[in-house]
This record gives sequence, C-alpha cells and structure tokens, in this order.
Amino acid sequence: MADRKFDVIVVGGGPGGYCAGIGAGREKLNTALIEKERIGGTCLNRGCIPSKALLASAHLYHHALEAAKMGITVGEVGFDIAQIHKRKAEIVDQNVTGVEHILKLKKVEVIPGTARLLPGKRVEVTHSDGQTEVIGADNLILAFGSEVARIPIPGLDGEGVWTSDDALAYEGIPESITIIGAGAIGLEFTDYFRTMGSQVTIIEMLDRALPIADPDISKELTRSLKKVKVPVHTSATVTKVDRVDGKLVVTFRKGDKEETVASEVVLVAAGRRPATRGVGLEEAGIAMERGAILVDDHMRTNVPGVYAIGDALGAGGMMLAHSAFKEAEVAVDNILGHDRVMDYSAIPSVVYTSPEVAWVGLTEPQAAERGPVRTGQYMFRANGRALAEGYWDGFAKTVADAETGRILGVHMIGGNSSELIAGAGVAVSLGMTAEEYVTKVTHPHPTMSEVLFEAIADSWGLAVHKP
Repeated sequence: MADRKFDVIVVGGGPGGYCAGIGAGREKLNTALIEKERIGGTCLNRGCIPSKALLASAHLYHHALEAAKMGITVGEVGFDIAQIHKRKAEIVDQNVTGVEHILKLKKVEVIPGTARLLPGKRVEVTHSDGQTEVIGADNLILAFGSEVARIPIPGLDGEGVWTSDDALAYEGIPESITIIGAGAIGLEFTDYFRTMGSQVTIIEMLDRALPIADPDISKELTRSLKKVKVPVHTSATVTKVDRVDGKLVVTFRKGDKEETVASEVVLVAAGRRPATRGVGLEEAGIAMERGAILVDDHMRTNVPGVYAIGDALGAGGMMLAHSAFKEAEVAVDNILGHDRVMDYSAIPSVVYTSPEVAWVGLTEPQAAERGPVRTGQYMFRANGRALAEGYWDGFAKTVADAETGRILGVHMIGGNSSELIAGAGVAVSLGMTAEEYVTKVTHPHPTMSEVLFEAIADSWGLAVHKP
C-alpha cells in the first residue's frame, strides 16, 4: 500500500528529472519529484554551471593579461579567488532558484528525501528527520543521475587527491596539479587551473586526448595544449600515487617504461558512473547492465509504467544534460500516449576549453565504417571575424556521405564552437546535403559562423573563400 498516489513520480531532480517534472506538470498530471539534495543535480550544483562560471573568470583574466595585444592598456592584473567563488555560488543559486520556481508554477510537488524503489511502482522516501513514507504512481520516471567514478589504484584515496567536486570547491590555485583523464572534465579543469597559474600535467590511459572526438580534433587539441606547455602523457596507465617530501608523486607506465610526475595535488577525472547502487532497482525488478538501467528507444524499462532517463542510463544514453532534457520529453510524451522515439544522432557534445571543442553526428572513422565519405575543412585563421576577435586557432571539419552529400557529422575546435555547433545539429538532424546547405542557408558576414558554412561547402567542393 502507498500513503499517497500520483499520476507520475520522478525520482531525481537533476536536468532530466526536473525537466520531466516540469513536462508532466505542464500537462496537468499530478506529479511528485523526489530529490535528496538540491534541485538541479550535478549539472547545476557541481558540474556544468559552476565550472563554466570558473572558466568565465579564468578566460576574462587571460584576456586582461593579453589586452596590450589588442591595443588596450590596463594596470596591474590580478584576481580575487574568493570573489570568483562567490560569483560562482551566486550563479548556481540563481539557476537552482529559477528551476524551483518553475516546478512550483507547474504544481509539481517537490519531496525532499532519499528514495528507494519498491515493487509495484511504489517509492519509499526517507526524510531528513528519519521519518519515512511510501508513495505510489501510475508511472515512474527514474533519473538517479551519476556519481564520480572511483579507480582502484593505491594512493588515490589519500589527502590531496581530488574529485571534480573537490576541485570545484577549492578556493585557491595550486602551484601544480596532475590530472588523470583527458576527457571533457579533465580538459576543462586543465584550462581553468593552467590559465590561473598552475603547472598542469595530464595523464590519459587511451592513445589520445579527448578520445571520443574526431581524431583530427584530438590532434589539434593536443597541439594547443603543447603550445601552452601542458604535458600530455597518452597510452599511460597510472599504477600508484605516493606522498614524497610534501608532494604527490604519480607513477604511470607507458609501454615498458615507468615514469613519474610530482605535483601539489592530483585530480582524478576518469569520468562518472550511474548512481544506481542501493536504490532498490533489483527489488523493483528493473533490468540493468553494469550498473546502468536498460531502456528501449521510448525510454521504457522492462517494467511497464517505469521509465528511465539521464546519466542513470550510462553508455546507453550520452550522459549529457541536454540529452537528458530530450529523454525527459520522450518519456513524458509516451506516458501521455504518444509514440515518440529518442534519437541520439544529432545530440551535440561540447568541451569548454580554450579553444572550445564541439561536435555533432559521426566522426570520420565512424562514418567510414558505413561507406565512402567526403570531408571538408576550413580554418578559423581564414575568417575575418575570428582574426578581428583574436580567435584564429582551430578549424571546422565536415563529414559527408560521398554519394549523396548528406552531412553526417560536423566537428569544430575554435572560438565560439559551443554556440556554432547548434546550426550544424540542425543540418545533421534534417538530413541536409552539403549542396542543400550551401544553396539554402545564408550566414551573416562577418561572423565566425562562416567557418561552419565554408567547411560544409568544402566537403562538396563549393567553398568560396578557400583556395
């Protein structure tokens, strides 16, 4: 039996969860959302938003240091780390408060507490005072989110070894830092701490930095890191971390060779895993694989009336806030009786480094597995606006079907790539060909968006401004 009954219960208040709650509430469904911490989950509180606030401060600091190159004279340039973190906290609070307000407007009942699933689409909620209640629903949407992945390596549980949560909370700049992992998290923290004055070293187990990106993008990103004197050790396996003379010494193997690097702190940025342990999934009969909840393309689990979204899907999804938004929409639409399928083919990915990295669709190797491809490329340094703004590093690359010209993927590294990639996403989503894009789409001049246009045009031999 349940103490109360709802049309929809959403478990987890991260990006996917609160989007699902708002969507269900908008459709006048009697909706409850259970969250054990703050609304917004990792993204708003300990991930996307606070990290971008720190990076914005770092990039402004960098521009101030480089102002003389633009003909601007400034006095002594410094930074106030306490103010940087105060601003970060204010931005987080503003975002969280905004989402809470929308949930209230949509009449979603937010229930603070820790959720545990029970059979029969019921949820036991334990409140902060230790009291429990059991609530039930016709439909559940599971949005448990993710947690920092832990690596079983000797010494990684010692003092001075950080997770991404620790790095975000640290109100200081270490003299030196070793970052284990060259994925999005590790690279963004590399950019922040290096810009603010730390000596950064990266250790990556796979054979290149940002291994999920197109190989040409990884190569250019590695070049940019070397340009600012950040050593990147790839194909390197960390074996232990020791404290020696007040420093943390990381030992790693590259082939048959053993190497070490010493630093003040170590950041483990080896990714995240679904936060699905101890939440009652087994008792509720929910099928899983390697800790991730299994769903079909309608976001349905194996239990009728139970849906799952967001990071709890692990590799079955994309572990991105904006993909969770879409998964939430799909789940709610299917609860309402529609027949909506989740499509991951045009979900963009962004890494907020300097230069920024963004892509959507297939990489060249992925596309080549399906058949012959044609590629196009255009450099930012050939773009007038990029030169004027001082963002001339990097390029855009297009991957197209060699027979039809259909745009299969777009990959960018350079100024404002995070904003420009949305236009590429439209082209990939609509199945446009390079010729259709060139003849039907006009980009304003002078803008950096022309880099995207020229790269798409180049894949079909139609670029005007490329020799």
